[in-house]
Amino acid sequence: MSDLPPAERLAKLRTLEAWLDWQLYDTRRKIHALEQAPTGPASYVVEPKRHPTHPEPARIHLADCTMPQRKTLPIEASAARLGLTEDPGSVAACEFCAPERRLANDGA
Repeated sequence: MSDLPPAERLAKLRTLEAWLDWQLYDTRRKIHALEQAPTGPASYVVEPKRHPTHPEPARIHLADCTMPQRKTLPIEASAARLGLTEDPGSVAACEFCAPERRLANDGA
């Protein structure tokens, strides 16, 4: 662009500036919309053990986690919290979606 005459360079830079202003406006609009959107309580699911004597624990996931390999069952936050704190040998948190972080932020 440096080989263009100054008037043309200025016109192109003004066009770029207008486009960047629009991008910033649009980004701020999307951020505002997300901040204003109602957020319900996080949903949790449990992926049961393969069978009762299997050494691998049941796993707690966020409801939208894509890592479960078996059918999951919905559970309440209190049940997820209880399973993770009271029975860590039989119940574990998913390493990918980390529901324990959300449970800690949701309060006791």
